Amino acid sequence: MNVVNVTLTIIGVTFLTFLMAIYFSKKNMPNLENKIYRVILFLSLFITISDLIFWLSCYYLKDYPLIVEIMQKVFLTFLIFWLVFLTYYVVIVTNSNAPLVEKYLRKNNKISIHPIIVAGVLSFIQFFLPLDFEWGENGVMLYAIGDIYIFIVFIVVVMIFIGIASSIIGRKNISVKKSTPIVIFAIYELVIFIIYLSNRTICAFSLSSTLTSYLMYHTIENPDIKLINELELAKNEAEKANRAKSDFLSSMSHELRTPLNAILGLSEVIENNNDVEDIHHDVKDIIVSSQNLLELVNTILDINKIEAGKLDITNVNYNPLKIFEELTRLIKLRVEEKSLELKTNFSSDLPSILNGDKEKIKRIITNLLTNAVKYTDRGSIYFDVSCSNNKDKCDLIISVKDTGRGISDEQKSVLFIKFNRLEQDKDTDIQGIGLGLSITLSLVELLNGKISVESALGQGSTFIVTLPQKIVMREDIKVVPVSSNLTSIDNSSAILLVVDDNKINLKVAFKMLKDLGYLVDMANSGKECLEMVERKKYSLIFMDIMMPEMNGVETMKRLKEKSGFNTPVVALTADAMNGAREKYLQDGFDEYVSKPFNKETLSNSINKFIKKDTSEEEII
Repeated sequence: MNVVNVTLTIIGVTFLTFLMAIYFSKKNMPNLENKIYRVILFLSLFITISDLIFWLSCYYLKDYPLIVEIMQKVFLTFLIFWLVFLTYYVVIVTNSNAPLVEKYLRKNNKISIHPIIVAGVLSFIQFFLPLDFEWGENGVMLYAIGDIYIFIVFIVVVMIFIGIASSIIGRKNISVKKSTPIVIFAIYELVIFIIYLSNRTICAFSLSSTLTSYLMYHTIENPDIKLINELELAKNEAEKANRAKSDFLSSMSHELRTPLNAILGLSEVIENNNDVEDIHHDVKDIIVSSQNLLELVNTILDINKIEAGKLDITNVNYNPLKIFEELTRLIKLRVEEKSLELKTNFSSDLPSILNGDKEKIKRIITNLLTNAVKYTDRGSIYFDVSCSNNKDKCDLIISVKDTGRGISDEQKSVLFIKFNRLEQDKDTDIQGIGLGLSITLSLVELLNGKISVESALGQGSTFIVTLPQKIVMREDIKVVPVSSNLTSIDNSSAILLVVDDNKINLKVAFKMLKDLGYLVDMANSGKECLEMVERKKYSLIFMDIMMPEMNGVETMKRLKEKSGFNTPVVALTADAMNGAREKYLQDGFDEYVSKPFNKETLSNSINKFIKKDTSEEEII
């Protein structure tokens, strides 16, 4: 028995078995490259097994030369198939973008019939070529001889040539490692051929296929399938988000232009209208459109803050009944415009004073009421607030019910998703960008509350929000004096300074402050502000930020550097992005007011620094 050759083939079978176990133990990409490699792996295993059987038959079946010859030709058949598929693999991976490869070799990511035909024809030819064996004195088969081996060598040389040529042609489209198997195989064959010439009893051709198959294992791109699935999911989510963004921009364009059209159109009409009554009606419509526009902008800013995690909780003492009645008045106009009926019920055991984030609670309720009005064409809106009190804890139970279109079970699953509007293609008459309920859910969760919805298609909806609050006072509302650290100034004698480079903004602020009863001066630059402060003592300064030459921050800092300057400076800016308030307070401003503003906003900011000199006391 040729112990060396048998040992080499046993090593090859064992090694390939472990390699295949590792390869098939994990999921691989279902591409053509992997499919061909699987065939090459099995052919490598068949080569080594058939080679082992051949050498064993030479020892145990040497009296049956025909069987020995058949086993050798079976071995050579597997070798030919392996050579053809190795070449096919190299051509595919090195020229995958070539039209010829795409047309004749790659078909819908399936193995082509061409390599099978080529290998079959070559194998058929070799079966008819002469084969003989050289036997030793002790009856041991030393090596095989005959024209068949010249034919096999010819096939090896041709396949190596095709593989190397293909690698050179496709070198710009692939990494070096993709063409490595054919190069290393050529080197293997050269080394084995030299060994064979020096000692023809050593035949390790099957070992070359094993080593080449092992090398190919490290050249195939086989990322973790789990990771691939996660990337695919991320890709789908990204595409979905991109579509949502496009839909959002389209919706935003429509929603912004609608109130802008009313504002610009009615303003142009007013300019040429002398009828005072008509003008008053048009102005009311302009105000409503402006509020709608501001609501859209605030919604975008809210979702931006929520996503950035910069939405903080600001707990204050507040009168819940006062807030609910205020919200009722605000929504009543919209309800009446659609000829709906608004019904309210506020529990009699509501504490008089609660502690919580008043502004976010107002936003939650406003979103629910607005949403109810949007999707209700006839009937009623029910606004109900009850509570569950336990010691100093109060759970506010806010319910908004409508008799509108209702929500199907399928729609409930996407109800709180951003930019999602139910039946948006059908409800073209409904304004909105699909952020209201998403923001509401985020605000409720931020306040450690819960939200639920009960609805049936065509039968209306009921949204129920539960918010935990702290009880400060259960009794009737108390009248308390305003904090004594405020300067007592008659607002008729308080002089305010507004600094802004925009003349229209100056005009708006001037008229609002004048209506509030204050004396107002105006400056259209930071430099002019510094000059006016030198000449006159002001009770409060409203400072724009984006101004040419000297911006608001620099102007404020120069004011603060003045000896004896103690006038409060309020940042009056259109910058309402994440962290804007914190930024300007950190810069040294005493208060922050974002544009657009109204009389109430201005009055609230002034009241933080100036107390009206009246006998009135403040209701909490």
